[in-house]
Amino acid sequence: MKALTMDDILNSKLGAEGSGDIRVIFQKKTAVKQFEPELIEVEATLRVEDGMSGPDRMLAAATLLTQVEYTCFVQLLAKKQVTPEEFNARKEELLGAMQALTTKYKALTGKEPTDFFDLKQ
Repeated sequence: MKALTMDDILNSKLGAEGSGDIRVIFQKKTAVKQFEPELIEVEATLRVEDGMSGPDRMLAAATLLTQVEYTCFVQLLAKKQVTPEEFNARKEELLGAMQALTTKYKALTGKEPTDFFDLKQ
């Protein structure tokens, strides 16, 4: 499998309509001015099929959280509350974590995560 990119994560297919929920919340506290913190919170909920396997839920939840956190960091970068270096470092950390999870997913299931990502070799 090729290495994941942020585009792969943002374009992932996170499941179909169903009756289970995966809810993720990302919070980041930033200092707007001295003694003026701002809490940024982004929440997303995904409805998934009942009976979804543990590895599938793990990968769906991690993908959704990565999408939410990346979106938040894009907004922080636009507001100049993080530097481009901080943004790029966090993006690389997110990609590394997702790559590790897809490797674990393959080890647990014996299959590529093609239901989530369109990863051409």
